[in-house]
Amino acid sequence: MLTAVGLVVIADVGNAEAFIVRHNASRAREGAAIDDAYLRTLSDDAVPALDLAFLRTSPRRAPDRVLDCARHPTGVTTWNTDVQAADRIRRRACDQHSG
Repeated sequence: MLTAVGLVVIADVGNAEAFIVRHNASRAREGAAIDDAYLRTLSDDAVPALDLAFLRTSPRRAPDRVLDCARHPTGVTTWNTDVQAADRIRRRACDQHSG
């Protein structure tokens, strides 16, 4: 049981989706193609990393290429602080690009 709890904590702290984003951003800087459609499927845990890796460093890159600008949390998911933070980032990035 202790091992299972430890693995859950490590997985949560490690944020695998943010790692994926950082890895893809690093490859993009070396000239590799980015799979924008795949990046848009990542959960809200990846949104801060997407913002840092692609939107803040590449302002010409349209947010809707890496963020689903139509996606907004509903129901009990809005109680999660990570979901709230991702929604704020998504709204800011998408609003800045459209306006």
